[in-house]
Amino acid sequence: MADSTTTYRDALMRERTTTPDLNAIADPKITAKRNTQAKQIFIDFTEEGDRMMYRNNSLTGITESANTAVK
Repeated sequence: MADSTTTYRDALMRERTTTPDLNAIADPKITAKRNTQAKQIFIDFTEEGDRMMYRNNSLTGITESANTAVK
């Protein structure tokens, strides 16, 4: 059974590459959610120092840090 299963990530990626235009056939709510998720950045605080660095920072400051990291 393990040989025939696909991970959720792989299934999503395969669907995205084999379907020409998902927006044309997808529910508008699902399309809107997917578009929002494509713009999200998750911050993983692996160390206590990371948490403390952003604890007193404003949303604008965090956004600027994320934009700098993306560039």
